Amino acid sequence: MLPNLAGFTYYPPRSLDEPGESMPNNRSAATPEVSVILCTYNPRTDYLAMALRSIGAQSLGSHRFELVVVDNNSQPALEPAPLERIAGVPVRVVKQPLQGLTHARVAGIGGTDAPLVVFVDDDNELALDYLERAVEIAEARPEVGVFGGITQGMLEQRVSGWKRCFLPQLGVRNHGLERIEGQGSHWGEWEPIGAGMVVRRIVADAFVRFLAEHCDAGSLGRQGAALMSGEDSLFSRLAHSLGLNGAYEPSLSLRHYISESRLTARYLRRLSYGHGRSFVLLARLTGDDEVLEFPASPLRHIVGNFQHRFASESLVGALSGYYWDRGFLDAVREIKSAAT
Repeated sequence: MLPNLAGFTYYPPRSLDEPGESMPNNRSAATPEVSVILCTYNPRTDYLAMALRSIGAQSLGSHRFELVVVDNNSQPALEPAPLERIAGVPVRVVKQPLQGLTHARVAGIGGTDAPLVVFVDDDNELALDYLERAVEIAEARPEVGVFGGITQGMLEQRVSGWKRCFLPQLGVRNHGLERIEGQGSHWGEWEPIGAGMVVRRIVADAFVRFLAEHCDAGSLGRQGAALMSGEDSLFSRLAHSLGLNGAYEPSLSLRHYISESRLTARYLRRLSYGHGRSFVLLARLTGDDEVLEFPASPLRHIVGNFQHRFASESLVGALSGYYWDRGFLDAVREIKSAAT
């Protein structure tokens, strides 16, 4: 298990249907400063309860943020009252019948209006000062449109060494204690992942418009069993188009709880393969066609990349890259076939 980070408080797991006191909805009519959007589909109840309680316990006053849970076809459907008993703050539930994380994010954005949006996954535990620091960063860095911080992986089981190379693809990252800022026109360590991602409203609204104009963009992000990704990178690309940067802000931290089922070899292979496919779709959507060149010899391409990664990184890095390359090549091949 990865080393602990300072600044966290654990909350004992509580079932969503455990009796408790429902919160009165006495929020001020004024627009909150932060919209917290938690998208979920058939959540693991102990993880979801932990996520809700970490949001409700934020040092930022509850009158300064709103909490919206987007139910993306969960069975049974989620209702506000039991969620409020866990969070200790008012909860609004938005239903999104279109399956997929990207569609859920769109529904959440459309159901909120704060100038700052914070996306929280249903297996995240925010540091108690997460929202307060997000507001401070947004005020101090007007040139930054999208940012995130340290995400510590809390693994339900120990993993062998070769599996650790897949952890960044599972949403685990720590680039150190120095902040990093850069342009979101391309990937870099300044680009936030979806867990804990903070987005200015102008960028969030651009995301909604982009999805309305590009139907294929709905395929980015997880969709049930389909392990796609890339919707978080799209936020960075859109921020760049608006003249705003991305940033890694290490003063932000959260814990990401990863279940045993997501640590199997089969799941990790599928995950890496999906990331390769997602790269192709994102490149097509953003007009970056130069990176979609199909190699004359796909086998030689895969073998060459494997050997390079093995020499420069390790066997485990080469294995992760192998499945990514396969996803990339299959997606490019499909594009070329459709064009002929």
